[in-house]
Amino acid sequence: MGPATGQVRALLQRPTGNLSLSWIRGNHSYKFGGEVRFDGYPTATVTNTSGNFTFAADQTNNSFFQGQALGGLFAGFPYASLLLGRPNGFTIAQPANTRGGRGFYAWFAQDTWKITRKLTLDYGVRWDIFTYPREQYGRSPDFSPTTPNPGAGGHPGATIFEANCNCRFAKNYPWAYAPRTGLSYQVLPKTVLRAAFGMSYSTSQGGGQGAAGANASFTSPTFGDPAMVLSQGIPIKPVWPDLRVNLYPTSGTTGAPPVVDQNYGRPARLWQWNVGLQREITRDLVVEASYVGNRGVWWRTASLVDYNPLTPESLLKNYGLDWNNPADRTILAAQVNSPAAGRFQNKLPYTGFPATSTVAQSLRPFPQFSSVLTPTGAPLGKTWYDALQLKATKRFSHGLDFTWTYTRSKELQLGAEDYTGLGLINDVFNRDTNKQLSASSRPNWMTMAFNYMTPREIGRAHV
Repeated sequence: MGPATGQVRALLQRPTGNLSLSWIRGNHSYKFGGEVRFDGYPTATVTNTSGNFTFAADQTNNSFFQGQALGGLFAGFPYASLLLGRPNGFTIAQPANTRGGRGFYAWFAQDTWKITRKLTLDYGVRWDIFTYPREQYGRSPDFSPTTPNPGAGGHPGATIFEANCNCRFAKNYPWAYAPRTGLSYQVLPKTVLRAAFGMSYSTSQGGGQGAAGANASFTSPTFGDPAMVLSQGIPIKPVWPDLRVNLYPTSGTTGAPPVVDQNYGRPARLWQWNVGLQREITRDLVVEASYVGNRGVWWRTASLVDYNPLTPESLLKNYGLDWNNPADRTILAAQVNSPAAGRFQNKLPYTGFPATSTVAQSLRPFPQFSSVLTPTGAPLGKTWYDALQLKATKRFSHGLDFTWTYTRSKELQLGAEDYTGLGLINDVFNRDTNKQLSASSRPNWMTMAFNYMTPREIGRAHV
């Protein structure tokens, strides 16, 4: 009873301001400017705000039987419990209104210097400052490898929040200086050489982090008693935000908590260069041939890091177990409380650790978590791009103009997210082996566009 799922309403707010100044002096054209931008991600989550109720046979069963079968049949009926308004458990949540965001600040200066009639030089620099995405009120969770976890017997590794940890999850990157230069030189009367090199930083890796939610749950305290009576209203209300240090886990092992990389605020850096020749074949026809290349680093990766690994090296060094030994692999796969566990039998990493878990799980750095601990925003991705570009342009004459382009390229990536948002990673311990052809690579790309105007249409255009 009650909605199991809810609605999420998210917006993007991007107030932006910029200013530029141009100054021409002699054969120099100077330009200066700056930009300020704030990205806000207000999100409203409405899930279980009216309550989610479960009904069981216990509330209409005879407490004497304590759920035991009577003559092969169980007494009690969940639908009857519903009609009486006596749920076995319920969950209710507060509407979650969070606001993630980040800031961008930039200044630039550049000059176009016409050195001679044939030679023009462009040069300049841009300075960007990026802040890492965070929740406005510090309610975003993060994994702390040193904080004792009350839900895991005090074993290190717990979830913390900026609101009460007196800390920052990540570091901003204030050193995004980006120089760039380019030149144009007329080699022959109808031939021009162009070349350029520049550095830039990506501003597209934004996104606010989620925040802790607020919910309250209650189950029947004893057999046959209801968690509440519907006619009397909900007896408890959720407290929001819930910033308990032991939010993950509450007991036993659980999946991976959110992890924020320390360098989440570092933007991806891109080096770009090109060199090409442009030749005028006829008065109306121009052809170009260029080489274009770029190299990218610090792209965010999906899974190039694991904070909770069980590696062959650590097993051999710390526990004398060889991954390649079948007998040792049997020990690792055995339950801790089984005789097959050998010297690890009933040797729990902390009080409350499930004895039915495997030896391998108990030997992890953070055994309370059963999943890989992969940080958000780890700047470990790399990209490579090289291309030969050909272009032919016919300016309008005799009623016809057209543009034809052809690109022969190769694009590689190492852990960088592709256009689907998924990084294709298979080995976090040997990252360089994950260098592969990008999913967005297009080895051959050709386009052609043309317009033709009949003599009659040309005549009308000149009227």
